[in-house]
This record gives sequence, C-alpha cells and structure tokens, in this order.
Amino acid sequence: FKNTILLLTSNAGSELIATLCADADTAPEADGLKKMLQSELLKTFPAAFLGRTAVVPYLPLQQASLQYIVRLHLNKIGERLQQQHAASLCYNDALVKHIVDQCPVAETGARMLIRFIEQNIAPEMGRRILAGELETAGRTVYLECDEEERINIVFRNK
Repeated sequence: FKNTILLLTSNAGSELIATLCADADTAPEADGLKKMLQSELLKTFPAAFLGRTAVVPYLPLQQASLQYIVRLHLNKIGERLQQQHAASLCYNDALVKHIVDQCPVAETGARMLIRFIEQNIAPEMGRRILAGELETAGRTVYLECDEEERINIVFRNK
C-alpha cells in the first residue's frame, strides 16, 4: 500500500468512554481520554499494533445530535412521500424524543434510530397509503406521539 490510510473501528473501551463521558461537564479532554483508554485497548490489541496506530476515540452522541439524526431520516421519508404521492409529512418534537428514548445507542450508534423508524413507522405508513388512506394529492401525513407514548399516523387535508 502506498499513500493509503486504513480506518479501523472497534468497540474496545466503549463502556469506559460511556462512563467517562456521561456528564459533559466532567468528561476528560481528548488527550486525557486516550491515556485512560490505553489499558482497555491493550486488553484487545497488542502493544506493537497500538504503537503504530493513531487512536481516535468516538465520543457518545449527545441528545441534540440523536434528535437531529431522527429528523434527517424522517425528512427523507417526507421527501419520498412528496415525490411519490404529492403529500407532506409533519411530525412533532414529542415523536422525535420518543424515538431517541426507545433506542439504546451506546453500542450501535445511530443505527438503532434508523432501524426503529424503518421498522415501526415506515411500514405502517406504507400499509395505510396502500390501503387508500392517502387518496388525494395535497394531503398531509402527521406523525405524532401522544401522552401514552403511542405513535399515531394521521392523514389530513392541508
């Protein structure tokens, strides 16, 4: 290999990072975190390997970032809905918070958020569209989370 950078990812030390970074006010700086991770990394990787690599710790995603990711994926669904059915998608903040709260992201990152949307919202919305509930163009699909934390899909005229 010439002029090549290899990126390798691992969950080695992820529990330690989660513990150390649980409170943003007391989380260590990047250099301090690398030093604290060294013993955990040595449990998984040989010292000779670690001596030849640059370790870049992945910090846990904050709530605002997780909510942003959920909004991105819901907006993608909204774009498809607009393109294929000339309909709009609206959702409330309670829905976004509910999705984030349902998904443990410590080990999987944002994958669980995307999976939750793909398994719990998109199929039901698609089933109802195919059943004819979105019969006329110019309608709006509302995704809401109610007080009982149920996801409601409501079709309304604009």
